[in-house]
Amino acid sequence: MKPTLRVLVLAFLCWGCAAHLTYINDYPMSSATFSTHDGLMRGLIPDGWFISREDTLVPTLDAWLVKNDFSASISLRELSVDPATSRKIREDGLEFLAKLSMKFHDTPEARAVLFTQPNVFELKGNKYCEYEIRNLEVHPRIIVFSAGEKYFECEARAAKSGWSEPELHQLFRAQQSVLASLSR
Repeated sequence: MKPTLRVLVLAFLCWGCAAHLTYINDYPMSSATFSTHDGLMRGLIPDGWFISREDTLVPTLDAWLVKNDFSASISLRELSVDPATSRKIREDGLEFLAKLSMKFHDTPEARAVLFTQPNVFELKGNKYCEYEIRNLEVHPRIIVFSAGEKYFECEARAAKSGWSEPELHQLFRAQQSVLASLSR
């Protein structure tokens, strides 16, 4: 095989195996902002969405964005891990954290089925790991990441079943845009 052809084949193979962004971060964003409870992260709110305030916020969430028609939400929650698990995440990467996160979503009541395998990607210099699950009701997309010494889960979900693939694609683009807007 000629050297030029070898380089092209090798480049194609590497490109095909590289992590990629499943959804782009081009959802229109408003100028309104939100921050997590502890102030660790701040971000923009998508157009047509609002931030649920303290009186309606589920206690386990750090931030909860809700679509104006109440049809979908994007939530941020800190994942509590012990020091040994934190060490394992640092050693094995975000895929390990995603697998831990999956265990909490795969309950007998939810009957969750893994729809996409964990995929590590980079966005604005930060690493994330995404996966999607399907159950009888909804199709959430969950993304895990670290901020400082803490670990977080960002979940985008429709409020009820029956969403088309294009509608889910829009929801997940909104989620990706929120993540792209985060400052930590």
